[in-house]
Amino acid sequence: MHKTDTDNQIRLEQLKNIYQLFDQTMASFDVVCEEKCATCCTCNVTMTQLEAQYITLSLQQDEKEKLCKRISNFFPLERYRPEITMNGFARSCIEDKDIPEEENNPEWGKCPLLTDDRCTIYPYRPFGCRALLSEANCKKNGYAQVPEIGQTYQNIFMQAIEHLDQGNSYGNLSDMMTVLLNIDLEKNIDGNSLLINEPVTVMMIPPEHRKKIEPVINHLIHIIQIQA
Repeated sequence: MHKTDTDNQIRLEQLKNIYQLFDQTMASFDVVCEEKCATCCTCNVTMTQLEAQYITLSLQQDEKEKLCKRISNFFPLERYRPEITMNGFARSCIEDKDIPEEENNPEWGKCPLLTDDRCTIYPYRPFGCRALLSEANCKKNGYAQVPEIGQTYQNIFMQAIEHLDQGNSYGNLSDMMTVLLNIDLEKNIDGNSLLINEPVTVMMIPPEHRKKIEPVINHLIHIIQIQA
């Protein structure tokens, strides 16, 4: 799918609007996450090509160089590499197709973009990071605690972001940034590490959440449909 610079600029603005709506939506939850709380910040975060572009276009040249250096020096050889996108998962469920098994181990290590447990691109971090919220201390509990409706919100926002970037790439943060920034690694990252974003065919919303979540769905649809 060919997209002009104007198209990309529109989609970047839509992406920022989606991020803002997510922050507003989750503001009512009793989230305990705070600075230097990086238990969930592993090397397994994923993102879309549009989100990777948002990061690189938001950074100054010296910041990009630092980003390249960090990824080159701390590139995780073991990391989560998705076998299916969120919209692909939803479509496969509707079509009664087999869902591929995926390995995702937090013990593979921290995100290469952390310094002293602080995110070096925090204002521009992808949705995969923004969605890492918990109402209980992850370090004490050993896991994040999110209400079921919070998980539904996370799913539909992820679906909307993928839909916005349909036809482009999706994959592990390190793989995406390596490809986009043309970082030369001894272990080259090829196209097999990345997937293609799909459009939404069905939203992953349990029946008991549909009424409450409807206003957010309508707002998301409005954001996505404002396209040239």
